[in-house]
Amino acid sequence: MKNVEKFLEVADELENSYPYLYAEIAKTRATNWMAWLCTHNREDNPSRKVICSGQGITAEEACEDALKALENDK
Repeated sequence: MKNVEKFLEVADELENSYPYLYAEIAKTRATNWMAWLCTHNREDNPSRKVICSGQGITAEEACEDALKALENDK
């Protein structure tokens, strides 16, 4: 679960830059696992920005995909 742990560590670090940071790791039947980091949650701020997101068959893969997307945006 190293990518899940790293994803959560990155979320902790980003709280300094985004005080309303929203982090989510979730699963649905249609999409399997997803991992998101957003500037705000959707209910509080419909114009939130997605910092990174990823999908995978496992939570580990989804977090790895999100971390790669974050790295590619730098």
